Amino acid sequence: MGFVAAASLHVVVDTAFFAIDTVSIRSALGALADPGSLVVAPLNLLRYNTKNVNLAEHGLHPRWLHAVVNAPMLFGAGLVVVASAAADLLQPRRAGLKPSDRGDLLRASPLSFSCDT
Repeated sequence: MGFVAAASLHVVVDTAFFAIDTVSIRSALGALADPGSLVVAPLNLLRYNTKNVNLAEHGLHPRWLHAVVNAPMLFGAGLVVVASAAADLLQPRRAGLKPSDRGDLLRASPLSFSCDT
């Protein structure tokens, strides 16, 4: 139910911003009466990127460009979190520790705070 509400809100906002001359809630909700006038960004993206004419206009670019330029623009600081988690997963585990013991190590850390009484 939450997904449907959020997706509907995005469609209404995109329609109001891109398809209607006067941006207002009333005009955006009025556009819902005509499903052909709705702007659904993921579908427009697929339609645009599957046309060979658009590829010829913009040309090809190397795949590494996505990692170097596009990913930081899209995800920002989230990339730091992902890189940190990936580095943590790639570190070798201490001998004899199970993944469930990790929580015990964190609770025993002198820098951790506990609410236990």
